[in-house]
Amino acid sequence: MGYQEALNSLQTSDVRNGVTVKLVPGRTEDGWLSDETRAEFQAVFGNGNPFAGGANQPEPTIQDLRDRMGSPNHSVAKHQLLIENVVIDGVLTRSYRPATAQGQPLPTLLFFHGGAYYGGSIETVDNVCRAFADFGNLQVFNVDYPLPPEHPFPAAPLAIYKVLYYLHEHASGFNILPDTFYVSGDSAGGGLSMTTTYLDQVVFQTKLVKKVILYYPDVPGVTVEDPTAGIEFKEFKEALTGFFKAFTSDSLAHSTYYGKVGFDDNPVIAVINAPQLAEFPPVEVIVGEFDPLRKSNEVLVEKLNEQGVTNKYVRYNGMTHAFLDHLGDYPQAEDAIKEAIKFINE
Repeated sequence: MGYQEALNSLQTSDVRNGVTVKLVPGRTEDGWLSDETRAEFQAVFGNGNPFAGGANQPEPTIQDLRDRMGSPNHSVAKHQLLIENVVIDGVLTRSYRPATAQGQPLPTLLFFHGGAYYGGSIETVDNVCRAFADFGNLQVFNVDYPLPPEHPFPAAPLAIYKVLYYLHEHASGFNILPDTFYVSGDSAGGGLSMTTTYLDQVVFQTKLVKKVILYYPDVPGVTVEDPTAGIEFKEFKEALTGFFKAFTSDSLAHSTYYGKVGFDDNPVIAVINAPQLAEFPPVEVIVGEFDPLRKSNEVLVEKLNEQGVTNKYVRYNGMTHAFLDHLGDYPQAEDAIKEAIKFINE
């Protein structure tokens, strides 16, 4: 099935108990990888178990891990965009807006890249931000937040909040509609979206963020005993099980980001455990069927429901973690951006 045909098929979804499920194009059941994800896993698992390690294998450095992050992707934007790097209150950002909207006030989305908190960059999600600006007629700010260990917690969320507040206070100078701010991010960027929203809604009571879109977010404060529980694997079961367990047992992201700061009872970090979670604006959670963070994301959705927070949960069958990184190659990545824009406009 070609890219466009698969993209068209994703417009149809299966709603189950409040979960919007996007089936793998051409499939009618759960448990199957998409063709693209299968090829990716065959490349990873073809030479044995990549999680076995070795006694003489040196531990990778932070820079080694940073260098491995990200995947090739392509722009899917259809129209000309105005793009420039802008330093906002000391924080580098990259702004995007449709060329046809030059001088026109627009709703604004702040996007935060993933990368386990210590990696990633604005380049990683450049094409994602282009798509948001084009498809959503939005002004998008791709925020280059400071990374640990060079800049330990709480440098990243405070820098992000500074950008949000500065843009609101100088909305006319940036051609921004001041009461239409949205935040989004993938993986660690999703965790930072939660923290930014908590700072905005609860700590500083500025109430600027109107909606939150989380792509397979990291959710500190959630313990999942078995990340594979209840997930059907019709292929690559042993390899995927190993992948899930290795991914969820890796504590480097949190130890690098938070250091010695305990986070289970710290609401700025473990936002899911904050009693003020009920004050959040509407939240959309988007995750892949075979994402090791899927179960923690489902705990987050349950907690949002318990707290009465309006939310939408979308699951893309056949996808694993970081599928947004494959924009232009995986039709699900493009569809997931269109789903977010639909949520913003509801």
